[in-house]
Amino acid sequence: MVWYYAEGNNQIGPKSEAEFQQLVSAGVIRADTLVWREGMPGWKAYGEVDPSLVFSGTQSALQAQPYVRDEGAYDTAMTICSSCGNTFPSEDVIEFAGRYVCAACKPAFVQQLKESGRVPGAMAYAGFWIRLGARIIDTVILVVANYLVTAVLEMVFGRAGEAAALTVLLLSVLINWGASIGYFTYFHGRYGATPGKLALGLRVVREDGSPITYLRAFARYWGDVLTGLTFFIGYIIAAFDDEKRALHDHICSTRVVHV
Repeated sequence: MVWYYAEGNNQIGPKSEAEFQQLVSAGVIRADTLVWREGMPGWKAYGEVDPSLVFSGTQSALQAQPYVRDEGAYDTAMTICSSCGNTFPSEDVIEFAGRYVCAACKPAFVQQLKESGRVPGAMAYAGFWIRLGARIIDTVILVVANYLVTAVLEMVFGRAGEAAALTVLLLSVLINWGASIGYFTYFHGRYGATPGKLALGLRVVREDGSPITYLRAFARYWGDVLTGLTFFIGYIIAAFDDEKRALHDHICSTRVVHV
């Protein structure tokens, strides 16, 4: 089953149930947004939609009814509380950093805000310096691994002779480059964080807060390589970005957050 919603004088859709839920979570569709899907007699504010019609899981093709904006149909704007999910008149809720909370949920919400120092449910983006600290930890780990690999290769091929030295150098570069790719791809894809990030309580996520895949982790590694080629400007921009994104975060639609 698919949904349609109104934005100003425009009809938007069709949207799948998953896409519709993402729009609701992102605050694009609010309680006073007019919506329609098959089974509804007409357009209604989302906050007035029968819960049995929301995400029922049935599938069918449909054509949306024509949307005609009624300027006087909904005089009272409605808002969904981000804590309990219930709908209230907009004047009865309070906004905290873009999230809306009803009077009943306010005490618990404020308490969580005091304890954690951030809005409950909101992502806390990691800044430049703590990310630098995580990178230093990862670099130390990889340098030690590089030293061990080189030592083993020198034991196998020996140090004497130009040919042996060149062989050790080439194999060392290839093995350690492959290890670096595997290191960042595996840890980011499996845990959402390298050992350096885990040590400092950081995680890499997508823009909606969901985990990244191995493929995105692999792409992010190469985006990181590209960032390094910008004379570190690609890293420094994280200090000035609203969501603390470096160049490779912009490329791969990722964020580094506190957990």
